[in-house]
This record gives sequence, C-alpha cells and structure tokens, in this order.
Amino acid sequence: KQLPKITHDNSLIILAQNGYGQLNKLPYQHVFQAVVYISGQKVNNKVQHFRDYQLCIQDSTLTRQFKQMVRPSKIEVVLQENIEKSIWYKLLVNLGINTITAIGHQPAKILKSPHIESICRRILVDGLKVARAEQINFEDHIIDDILNIYNGYPDEMGTSMYYDVINKHPLEVE
Repeated sequence: KQLPKITHDNSLIILAQNGYGQLNKLPYQHVFQAVVYISGQKVNNKVQHFRDYQLCIQDSTLTRQFKQMVRPSKIEVVLQENIEKSIWYKLLVNLGINTITAIGHQPAKILKSPHIESICRRILVDGLKVARAEQINFEDHIIDDILNIYNGYPDEMGTSMYYDVINKHPLEVE
C-alpha cells in the first residue's frame, strides 16, 4: 500500500528481506532481492548489532550505482552474477539456526547440545535436498560449513524467528 506513495516507474527497489519468491509481488521494473547479512536485535527502541553489514545483490548497472551511493556508510554491497545460489545459501543457513532457536526457545547456545546439533544437521540435509530439487547445487561439505558458521555465533545471539516466538509476534509466514 505504501510503495506507490514513495516510488515512481524508475525507482530502484531492493527487497532486503531474506526469503524467496517475493519479487513477483512487487509490480515494478527495477526490483532486486538482497541477501542480508546483518545480525542484530531490537531491544525496546534500540538496535543491538551483533555482526556484519553486508547486502548481496544481483549485479546490474542500477545496483552498481546503488553500491556507489552507500559507499560512505558501513553497508558493504556485494554484487553477484548469480544471486539465486546466494539466496538459497542464506535460506539454508537460516533454516537450521532459525528453526532450532525458535522451537527450542533458546539463543544460539542451544546448538552446544550434541543431540540438538544432530537434529539441526538433519534439517539442513532436508533443506539441501530441496535446493538441489530446484537445480541449485552446493558442494557436499556445505552442511559442515554452515554448522561451523553457527559455532562462531555468540551464545546469546538469537535469530529473528527466535525473537518473534519469544515475543509472541507473528512469524513471517503468518
């Protein structure tokens, strides 16, 4: 409802929400999906930043201009020739950690349990099967790589889904 009030036919719109399949819902010519690597949480009216300031976007003339515009900020724009694989990679990364922290009602430290890590691994294996069914191919070690990423998370770091669940907010799919 709000986009027509602030855009025109040539507006550049960057969808900075992790996920898949939303671009066709925006009836504009210059719409790009960003893969977001910015980790933080909102506490009251303040944002607590954990790590990263990165947006990965499909390479194009317009996104190159956007990259130049945000250069003075902390945001790092990474232009990619094939954003689809990056979108699926982030989906896989979120699939494991978001699911486990939300269902377990605990931040990242929940993965220190070998049993929980095993469940997380199985979730990632299933996600990888879906990606491959969609013709997105990853190397066989991708699951171990993702689990290593999780090991680098601070124990008290939550995920967006975790915070939605504990704060009784609707999930993105609702």
